[in-house]
Amino acid sequence: MAKAIYGSRIPVMTAIGHELDVTIADFVADVRASVPMDAGQRLAAPWIQAEERIATIEHNILTAFNRLRKNPG
Repeated sequence: MAKAIYGSRIPVMTAIGHELDVTIADFVADVRASVPMDAGQRLAAPWIQAEERIATIEHNILTAFNRLRKNPG
């Protein structure tokens, strides 16, 4: 298993067991999360941030569009 993780072209995150448990897979993985819930939070965080950023950009575009529509000159 360790050889497969080490040789993977796809990034691997381990989150096996509890915080105190350490496996050989943890040493060869790209990222080690302390527990599965931590892994889920780490994987979800960039998506949540992107979603928030997209919402902000959408708001800014709509605000600018409405401002231009009211004052076209």
